Amino acid sequence: MSAPLSLLSPTAGLSQHPCGYCSPPGERSALPTSISYGIHPRQLSCAAYQQMLDRGWRRSGAYAYKPDMGRTCCPQYTIRLEAPLLKKSKSQKQALKAWNRFVLEGEKGKGKEVDVDMDAGKKKKHKGRDNTPFDLKAAVHASEAAYMEQDTTPAHKFEVVLELASFSEDKFALYQDYQEHVHKDEEKSSAGFKRFLCHSPLIPEPIPYPRSPPSGLPQQYGSYHQKYIFDGELIALGVIDILPSCVSSVYFMYSSRFEQWGMGKISALREAMLAREMHEAGLEGLKYLYMGYYIHTCQKMRYKGDYSPSFLLDPEEYTWYPIASCLPLLDKHRYVSFAHPPEAGEARQIDVQKPIEPDMDEALDEEGYYDPLPRCTAGCEDPSAIEHDTRMKEVDMVLRQQGNTVTVGPVTKSKAWRVPTIRRMLCDAVATLGWHLSQQVVFSF
Repeated sequence: MSAPLSLLSPTAGLSQHPCGYCSPPGERSALPTSISYGIHPRQLSCAAYQQMLDRGWRRSGAYAYKPDMGRTCCPQYTIRLEAPLLKKSKSQKQALKAWNRFVLEGEKGKGKEVDVDMDAGKKKKHKGRDNTPFDLKAAVHASEAAYMEQDTTPAHKFEVVLELASFSEDKFALYQDYQEHVHKDEEKSSAGFKRFLCHSPLIPEPIPYPRSPPSGLPQQYGSYHQKYIFDGELIALGVIDILPSCVSSVYFMYSSRFEQWGMGKISALREAMLAREMHEAGLEGLKYLYMGYYIHTCQKMRYKGDYSPSFLLDPEEYTWYPIASCLPLLDKHRYVSFAHPPEAGEARQIDVQKPIEPDMDEALDEEGYYDPLPRCTAGCEDPSAIEHDTRMKEVDMVLRQQGNTVTVGPVTKSKAWRVPTIRRMLCDAVATLGWHLSQQVVFSF
């Protein structure tokens, strides 16, 4: 079966906007120090999006962006966790045990350790020091109703339900509560919630398990909502993408009433376990949890490095490096390529209290297109050289569309190629996506 057609509109281009990571607590800087390249995928195969992730891209709803690593104020490094080799930390183990104890025993379970023997399906209680070997997979599922024996009666009923991303009133109510009480943000609209966390350009595709997978595992690649239901109430929601090589964490929110339970740790371990279980079901290439971006310059984003073994994506060669080897470099340099670490004195520092040059207004050409100097940035091809590269003959775009049928052909054969602004947009898109991926997708205006 052929892969679904991926249609990308390169009209977004470079943008410069205030940064939410280096602003004072509770504020958002007015200075446009965050720089990224954006693109609008109209529809996207899961394999194509996997390749985008592996070049430092990320989606927000139906918009995809790639930080301009060399110039943005807070460089964002793609981070992934190798799920089958996950090593729990003390705090992660404690979060799981505390939650399991609460679900199984309720308030009276405090001060006790509760484990579940997954073979016998029995809960065991004991006081004092816990010398029981810790089974991470068992601990992740211990509190779920679907994994308990029929003769087990927990204090609360806890369920985890995986469904394709969609809107519902209870999801939106949870989002509003999370934004108001956790992020101290103003009330959000349902349209914004749908655009940000429900809409996705990913095309669902069957997952080619080599054998029948266990119940509860997804049957399709695509965008999902993982619902956490406590006594019939939606208390948390994970937005995830399931792709050929990974589970990609998009967003997580939880009810403010459950903030004490370390839901962020619990969700990360659960998402890692989903990747591990799909790997164990025969998907040898799917073994990672992509946790978004690691931002060393932002203290509140460093927690992602607490999950082991984790790796950071080199922003120039697009190869992976153990985070332990990256941290000493990030301590010294605002931006660094792990493949080509700078010699002493080569690091370029940026004063984030001043706008990054060139100024956006001064960088607009006569046609209103943002033309930064230099256009070439870290990890990208040189856009000025792409225009005359013979490989552009192998890059396709939509030439015409009639109903649901499109005619595609080389961009160099299109009338649009003769328009300087469009030609520049296409060259910038190829520069950031790379030749290999650009020759697999179809551009559309």
